Amino acid sequence: QYATWEKTYNPIYANMTLADFAQTNYIEDNWLTRVLSHTYSGTITPNHMAAAKRLVREKFIVGLLSKKDESLARFEKFFRWKYTGNPKRQEQCRNYFLKNGSNINLKTVADKPQPGSGIYDLVARRHLWDIHLYEYIETLFLDQGKDLSNLSDNYRNEG
Repeated sequence: QYATWEKTYNPIYANMTLADFAQTNYIEDNWLTRVLSHTYSGTITPNHMAAAKRLVREKFIVGLLSKKDESLARFEKFFRWKYTGNPKRQEQCRNYFLKNGSNINLKTVADKPQPGSGIYDLVARRHLWDIHLYEYIETLFLDQGKDLSNLSDNYRNEG
């Protein structure tokens, strides 16, 4: 951790590797599934997963970081956001942040663990339900896109 200014900063984590962290009690256990199903302790079951999926399906318009541009365009269409103040500058700003990001950790030196690697498996063991939930969200992303297909991807700039 480098973000010493953040409320969640803990110096204990500063020199830990991901493998070290994954083997401690500090690592979360299916955090998203727990929050969405209101199950903060105990064992997660298929019923908890069904509740989390139902909530996401009925209450969320989902976006994917791997599809930032498409996700943002979807939010613009769904919420009927239009560029009215200074459309040219707003479009430039949008493109800049989609390309470069904001508030990113430029000090990251480690590669992301790949599925099948030992470190990935260590982390995945504590997040199996969240991984399944994410796979569901990827499918939901495709389904929700069909519901908004009647609006142009450039909706934000149209009269």
